[in-house]
Amino acid sequence: MGAIPRWIDGDLAEAIRGIDSALALARLMHLGQVELEALDALCAISIANGDPDRAIEVGEQGLMLSKDRGEIWLRIPAELFDPSELAAWR
Repeated sequence: MGAIPRWIDGDLAEAIRGIDSALALARLMHLGQVELEALDALCAISIANGDPDRAIEVGEQGLMLSKDRGEIWLRIPAELFDPSELAAWR
């Protein structure tokens, strides 16, 4: 994807464009892991750029996808922000 290096270099628009492109392709090709990684990157960039609404939106999408796949790697950050999320999983 290369979105994070673009964002670090100060090119937020290109970083988001790259993530959006990767996300669309991942969804089209049913590549769940790539979709999760794209959502995770977009969430991180949104948080760092002070856009909590967008971060929550994409973070929830990633969390739902992670839950549907039975994976836990994307759940862990959500549980840190909302301990009740951990209780919901048990």
